Amino acid sequence: DMVLKGRSMKGSLSAQSKLTEQDVLQIREKYAQGGVTQKELAEEFGVNQRNISAIILRKNWTHI
Repeated sequence: DMVLKGRSMKGSLSAQSKLTEQDVLQIREKYAQGGVTQKELAEEFGVNQRNISAIILRKNWTHI
């Protein structure tokens, strides 16, 4: 219902978001280059490893 009415906030517009769109792009780029683990990225960006995994697999932040 909230999506249909335009009330959902995506990305950094959400008050609960700890990351910005730029952070997500950096996470994906760093992971694609290799040499860094999801756990290391999680520590660097202040989120848990599951969030990093979802970003990399494009389950979260799908609009980017």
